[in-house]
Amino acid sequence: MQENNKLGEALAEKKRIQVRLAKCNDLLKKSYYYKNKPDFDYGKLRGEIISLIANLRELKLRILNTNLSTNVVYKEKDISIAELIIRLGDIRSEIAVLNELYNPKDRLYSLRYTDEEDAKPQVPPEDVEKEISRLNQEKTELDALLQHTNWTTELL
Repeated sequence: MQENNKLGEALAEKKRIQVRLAKCNDLLKKSYYYKNKPDFDYGKLRGEIISLIANLRELKLRILNTNLSTNVVYKEKDISIAELIIRLGDIRSEIAVLNELYNPKDRLYSLRYTDEEDAKPQVPPEDVEKEISRLNQEKTELDALLQHTNWTTELL
């Protein structure tokens, strides 16, 4: 495993290890049964998989520790990187739900309303669009802060 100084480098290394692990697991499954000679040695491949898992676990713990221990300032308030990530997820979920309001033609809609004229929105669509716009702006700000923080924060 490479030594990572910045959180962003550690996140990139985590992704690299996850990709390699997935490939090794796939090779293991594909080469477990064989006719003449196996494509890969089971013992060597398992050894690499075990090593990758251990490295990934250690890296995840260091990233988690850094995310919990490092604070950033957002809207004049100190929050941890972990909270920043959770807030981003919450905002993405809110945006997804609000965007779904524009697609009411789901199965439940057709069971409740037989005629388009029956259905009226509770809130003007413009208000929902303003809320989505506000959330998108906040998401953009949080994304930028997270990216900046990832590449300027030392991995603990």
